[in-house]
Amino acid sequence: MGKIVEMAAQISLVLAMAVSAAAEPVDLTKATPGYTYFNRPGATRENYAADFGDCFSLAVSRIPGGKIEPSGKVSGDLNPIYTGIIPGLLANRQHQARTQNNLENCMVVRGWREMRVDDARGAQLWEGDRAALAQELDIWAGASAPPGEVVRSFSNDAARNGTVVSGVPNPLGQSGLHSLSMRAFDPRGLKPLPAPKPFYYAGWGSKFLARPLDANKLEAVAPDTATVVLSLKGDVRTCIGCLGFQRAGPSDDVLAFDADGRPDLFYFDKRSTLEAGDEKVQVFALPPGKWRVSHRGNLEMCLGAPSFDVKAGQVLYLGRFDMTAEVLGPDMDMDSVKSRLANAPGIVARMQPATWTNGAAWPCHNWLGFYALEFKDSPHEHGNGSGSAARPTSDSR
Repeated sequence: MGKIVEMAAQISLVLAMAVSAAAEPVDLTKATPGYTYFNRPGATRENYAADFGDCFSLAVSRIPGGKIEPSGKVSGDLNPIYTGIIPGLLANRQHQARTQNNLENCMVVRGWREMRVDDARGAQLWEGDRAALAQELDIWAGASAPPGEVVRSFSNDAARNGTVVSGVPNPLGQSGLHSLSMRAFDPRGLKPLPAPKPFYYAGWGSKFLARPLDANKLEAVAPDTATVVLSLKGDVRTCIGCLGFQRAGPSDDVLAFDADGRPDLFYFDKRSTLEAGDEKVQVFALPPGKWRVSHRGNLEMCLGAPSFDVKAGQVLYLGRFDMTAEVLGPDMDMDSVKSRLANAPGIVARMQPATWTNGAAWPCHNWLGFYALEFKDSPHEHGNGSGSAARPTSDSR
C-alpha cells in the first residue's frame, strides 16, 4: 500500500508540473474572464470604496467619451467609421472589456487581489439584486478567507519574461466577462475625471525622439545636455517588450517637449552606438531632467514606474538590460561597458551609475492599457504606496 501511495503522489506531482508548464502566460492587456471581485485581507469598506472608485473613474475616463450607464455598462464615443446598431454594440463591448482590464490593473497595483468564484455561485450573484451584491462584496473585500480563488495579485508581472504586454483588442470584444465589482457599483458615486490630452506617437524620425549617438561623436555633446549609456542583450529589432522612456514636464498638464521644444522620449533603439553579437551599447544625449520608464510594449507604466534624474554635463550609466532574463532590470556593474567605450576616455572617466527610484506616476493616456513596473532592490518614491509597496506583509512574495 505504501508503494501505491508513493507512486500516486509522484504521478500527481508530474501532472501538477505538466499543468504548470502548460499554463498560459500572464496577459496584462486583457480582462479576467469569469465572475470576479476584489479582496485585500484586513481592508475596510472605506478602503475598498476609495480605491475602487478611483480606479473605476480612471478606467472609464480613459475611454474616449467614456461614461457609465445606470445599469453599470460602460459606453463611449464611436469611431466615425462605425455606422449602425451592430457596430455600436461591438464598440461598447470593447469599451466594457478595456475598462475592466484597466480597472483590474489599477486595483492590483494598489495591493488588491482579484478573486473568482465558481460559475454557479457567480451566476446567482450576477442575476440577483445589485444592492444585495454590493453589501456582500463590502464584507468580502476585507475578509481573510474570502470565497473563490485568487486569480491575480501584484507580482511585478510587467518585468517578467513571457508576460503579454502588447496586444490589439479583439474587434468582437471579450466574452465571459462578469465583474461582480462593476456589476455592484452605483454609478452615482463615480467621481468624474477629465479626459487626458492625446498622446503623441514618436516614430524613428520624430522631433520628439532622441536617437543613439554615433560611435565617433560620443564626446561632442552640448554643455546643456546630459549623456546616458545603457547596455542591451537580446534582439532589440524584434523586441515588442522593450522599454520606452519619457522626460517629465513642468506639470502633469504640460509635456516636456511643449515646454522647451527639446526631445522628451527615447527607446531601446533598433540602432546601436556599438554592437558585438547580441550585446549592444547605446549612448544618448538627453536634455536634463527626470526621465521615467513610460511604457513597455503597449502598456503605459503610469501607475508606477522606475525613474532617474540627470543633470546637464553628467554622464550616467543606466545599466545592462538582459531582454532574455526571467525578470527585467538593470545590472549596474560598469566594468564591461567601460571596456567597450575605450575610444571615449572622457565618457568613461565621468560615467557614474544612475540612481533608479520606483513609483513615478502621472495621468494615464488613452492607450490600450496601463500598469506599473518596478526594478528590484530600487527604493520607492516617498508617498507612492503602489505595487509591492502597497501589498500587505502577509501577501508579500
